[in-house]
Amino acid sequence: MTFDANIASLLTDAHAHPTDDPRLRAGDEQGLQDLAQRLCEVPLGRVCAMSSCSGDQELVRNLALEVRRLQAEGSSKESSMDLRPCFGYHPWYSHTISLDDEVTSREDHYRSLLIDSRSTLQAKEELEALLPHLPPPRSLKAILSELRTHLEEFPSALLGEVGLDRAFRIPAAKHVVQDQPSEQGLLDSQPPINEHTLALRGKRLTTLSVPIEHQLKVVLAQIGVAVDLGRSVSFHSVRAPEATIQLLKESCRVYNGANGRAFRDICLDLHSCTLSEEMISAILRTHPNVFVSFSVTINLRQKSLASQLSVVPPTRLLIESDWHTAGDLAERNYEMLKMATPYVLREEPGACNDGGDVNEAAKLIAHNWERFDRSLAQRRGDVDMENDGDDDELEEASHKTIRKFEANWWKQMKCLR
Repeated sequence: MTFDANIASLLTDAHAHPTDDPRLRAGDEQGLQDLAQRLCEVPLGRVCAMSSCSGDQELVRNLALEVRRLQAEGSSKESSMDLRPCFGYHPWYSHTISLDDEVTSREDHYRSLLIDSRSTLQAKEELEALLPHLPPPRSLKAILSELRTHLEEFPSALLGEVGLDRAFRIPAAKHVVQDQPSEQGLLDSQPPINEHTLALRGKRLTTLSVPIEHQLKVVLAQIGVAVDLGRSVSFHSVRAPEATIQLLKESCRVYNGANGRAFRDICLDLHSCTLSEEMISAILRTHPNVFVSFSVTINLRQKSLASQLSVVPPTRLLIESDWHTAGDLAERNYEMLKMATPYVLREEPGACNDGGDVNEAAKLIAHNWERFDRSLAQRRGDVDMENDGDDDELEEASHKTIRKFEANWWKQMKCLR
């Protein structure tokens, strides 16, 4: 696909999984260098590379360092693509995390977490078969310490991918979702053991699920680190609308700014959002720091994508690929941009512009990213942004304009109903 260079440079892939590239293997330094080179050649302004488990936090870190090295040495064909590392633990791996500082045995941890008085005999038998294949649990305290270290190393890093998932079932022993790379390599000719959403297709699943209460505690703690460091969040929500609303409400309550830090000071993106249009609208009205992004990878399969796009204010929309190979990232973002353009350029909620200038839509979404991305420290003036007072006044005027636009937007939405 041929891209307009000016448009491509404006685009940010808000959520991707490049370390799930099937050509990358654990411990393969050359493979990492090749992936970094391919990413440098992606015709996008920015790519957010997600982590999901213990096995790939360091991999994402090393990828970011390698891209930085290639660009500094000028061996990446003068690439200006900004690779943004993202660190965090996906809900698919939350069962590997113990809430206790002193971690119990593998058997005690998984039995107490995954089995209760309502569990069936089948579930109990499935767990016993799984136990030898499940990784030793790690304490939440250790996870948070590691997370903080990675985020502090990269001042522009985001928290992601984290979230809530009521649909997830732990795969059977042959396909168990590990939290470490396999001995044969992180990725091989078979589907990788820790890849993104597409990984579970065709795999036999058990009936075992992670209690939503456990997931909530794990993700709330991670959001606490993001709040403390002023980092935005890429959030996974699958079949968990009520729990997502509960999480947002709890984040506001726990991180209320009493000690100078507040959830409202960071932004959260509902990535590849599958929530209903009613739920999206309710969340965006309540939480002005929440954004929504869609991908052709996930959302194109939904019949409701058009209605979802129609309820998102143009000021809160981001785009993403949610994809795992560098060569396809630009195409998937550009395709999503084209689909979103009629909705981004409309003037009224619920409407859909029949056409529209893709370049203008790209500019608007780029501005959305800038607002989503600005850290707590930057918004409070704790770091040098090379802005003078006039720039601050212009920014405040811009925020007022956006707030006024969104207030009118919600009024019109109410009238449409």
